[in-house]
Amino acid sequence: MASRGENNDVVVDIIEIELDQSGNFERGSALASAKIENIAPEEIDIPEPTMAMGTLPPLLCCCIGEHVVVIIRNIGFVSAYEFSGKELSLVGQKDISQFVIDAAVRVGTSDKETEIVLLLCDTENTKDGCVATVTLSPSLAMC
Repeated sequence: MASRGENNDVVVDIIEIELDQSGNFERGSALASAKIENIAPEEIDIPEPTMAMGTLPPLLCCCIGEHVVVIIRNIGFVSAYEFSGKELSLVGQKDISQFVIDAAVRVGTSDKETEIVLLLCDTENTKDGCVATVTLSPSLAMC
C-alpha cells in the first residue's frame, strides 16, 4: 500500500492481509515500511491526459515476487523496492518526467530481472501515448 504522508512524502507499507472469523479479508499489521521523500520538484509542467477514468489514483503500486514498485503518476516518478520478509530495501528510483497512464510489472528476459512496463502520456499530444520499459537487474539495479 502506498499513501501520501507529511510534506508531500509517499509512505510505502507492506501490510499483512488476514481473515476475520466470518471469512472476510481485513487489514493486518504492517510488516515493513519505507518513505519516498522530497520527490515533487518545485515547478513542474507535465501535461496530464484527458481520460474518461480521470487521473486517479495518484499512485500505482505493482508487485511481482519480492519486488514492490511505486509509481507517482502525475510526475512520472518510479521507485522500486525489494521486500525481504522483514524490510523494504530501495533498489532504485527513476524520474520519467511524463504522466504515467498505467503500469505493470513482469519477469524480464532472465529470471533475475524484473521489467516495469509504463504507458506514458505523450508530452506534445495528450491524446497519444507511448510505452516505456524500465528494467530491474541485480547487476544494473535500475536502468
